[in-house]
Amino acid sequence: MAAEIHDGLLPYLFATAAKVSAIRRSKEVMGGPLESRLEDVARWIDESRNVARQLMNGITYPPAALEDPVGAAKEFLDDVLDLANTPHPPRVVWSIEPTKDGTRSIPREAAIAIYRLTIEFVRNAVRHAEARLIEVSVKDWDQGVQICVQDDGTGYDLDAVSSDQVHGLTLARHRAASGGVELEIDSCKQPESTISEGTRVTMKVNL
Repeated sequence: MAAEIHDGLLPYLFATAAKVSAIRRSKEVMGGPLESRLEDVARWIDESRNVARQLMNGITYPPAALEDPVGAAKEFLDDVLDLANTPHPPRVVWSIEPTKDGTRSIPREAAIAIYRLTIEFVRNAVRHAEARLIEVSVKDWDQGVQICVQDDGTGYDLDAVSSDQVHGLTLARHRAASGGVELEIDSCKQPESTISEGTRVTMKVNL
């Protein structure tokens, strides 16, 4: 998909942007009513190119994610997570303990799933949970490695969250299942929750 977007879609958007730019510079258009309308077209094309690039970034993953998915997720979030523009930015703490077998033993599909899911659940906590603290931990588990993303935010009840959030959670469960990752989500507003505040997401991978 990333290759098709890069090789198939972006060249057309680039060519269209160049054509619109040339038309805007022509004597027949400059200063006339069509110039302002073409400015809108140029802006929409730029926005489409940005969306295409974002899709490519979402589809692809850095090679480091295969060896250290949580470390790669941290590096990505450090670059893109703009806490300065968050009304009450939470503190994000990463606790990555050395594991017996190391994260390099995580199967490829599981590593990609952990990389994606860690990014998604940290972003969700920043955007939706009104959390003061988000903790991401990696430690040994009896049969492999356990990754936990926990916040002290508002929590949620599945019956009360927006359709976008439900869709996101459904995709997260599918991603975990396809990667062979055991996914547990516990939130304080869910019936029979074991925690008193916030949300705890636990990912377990057999090695």
